[in-house]
Amino acid sequence: MPTLRCCCVGPDYGCQITSGDAWSRPDWKNFRVSKTFLISHLQSGIGSGALKFVPTVIDADELKRQLCDLQGETLSSGALRIEASAGNHDDLVIAVAIALFASHHVNQQTFEAVPITWG
Repeated sequence: MPTLRCCCVGPDYGCQITSGDAWSRPDWKNFRVSKTFLISHLQSGIGSGALKFVPTVIDADELKRQLCDLQGETLSSGALRIEASAGNHDDLVIAVAIALFASHHVNQQTFEAVPITWG
């Protein structure tokens, strides 16, 4: 499985998106994080008001559209699958979710919300 390199959060950390609903840190520079955990963490940040979106940010409208377009499905195994509807993308959502995750877990830093608001 490919590993995304998160160079924007400090040293070259790896983030592998996995199935399931949890995350692990197999070594000090790499994380394995489920998409369900990432999206749940992002929803929590938005719901609590810790994460807001500024409408003037590049691609803010696309990010908002992607967030609204996410769909969840409970599989027969009981696992939750979260993805964009057919023919759509969730790339920006995943990028923001990884950045939020990294802000909480890379070097055990705490997250400070950047004021981003939808008008």
